[in-house]
Amino acid sequence: MLAFHGVRYTYPGTSQPVVDLDCTIPSGQKTVILGHNGSGKSTLLLLAAGLYACTQGWLTWRGERLASLRQWRRRVGLVFQNPEHQLVAATVAEDISYGLCNLALPTAEIHRRLAQTLTDFDLQAWAHLPLHHLSLGQKRRVALAGVMALQPELLLLDEPTTYLDYRQTQAFLRQLTRIHREGTTLVMATHDLDLAYAWADWVLVLDRGQVVQTAPAAEFFADGRIGQEEQLGVPTLWAAWYALPAPWRADRPPPKTIVDWQSYWSQPDAGVSQKT
Repeated sequence: MLAFHGVRYTYPGTSQPVVDLDCTIPSGQKTVILGHNGSGKSTLLLLAAGLYACTQGWLTWRGERLASLRQWRRRVGLVFQNPEHQLVAATVAEDISYGLCNLALPTAEIHRRLAQTLTDFDLQAWAHLPLHHLSLGQKRRVALAGVMALQPELLLLDEPTTYLDYRQTQAFLRQLTRIHREGTTLVMATHDLDLAYAWADWVLVLDRGQVVQTAPAAEFFADGRIGQEEQLGVPTLWAAWYALPAPWRADRPPPKTIVDWQSYWSQPDAGVSQKT
């Protein structure tokens, strides 16, 4: 969907590029970007969203360069790590409408999309609430809603579960599942390896501004040495699974979620049942 061709970016006041990228974002997938702090994850997202201009190289959308920044913004949406850096209006409804107004849509279309977005994200009761009355977790939901009101084909998320408690995280991930099912390609930068393991279809690893690993998630996580070599660690469930004696695992793939784990032991042929 989106490709980086020799893309470098140098921050003002510095002499060395912070990223040097040759990679692609696959269409229709849920891609996770992994890497240590300072590896270039956020910079990659800002370049992908058209908020930063390449110092060198170029990006293509489905094999072609976009003709204008307006085209770019219509197709790619970005949810910032800190929602307070993204929300600009006084109330929830006004903030969601802000981007729609910038697209110069007809008034009737703005009202239609606003109403649909408030419904999709269960924000009707908050529509006229001042944004400063919301928690950071609630602001994150509003920020996501404001981006999705623009109907992007590619949604970028920078550390999207930051500030969220368990319940808010699960609700947020359910929203992402719905968005993906409706046809939007998703890219998430995260430090949460357990989330990446359970959620991703595709993995891209950055180290010091360069892509050092890119692979389908199943292939990437099939060998825990990959994460260890990059000092990213391994997912908790993966480590727990391979700590079990081999007969107990019964040649099953490691579970991605607690629900998967529980389902293994509830099946009659589960290794642990045979042992007991």
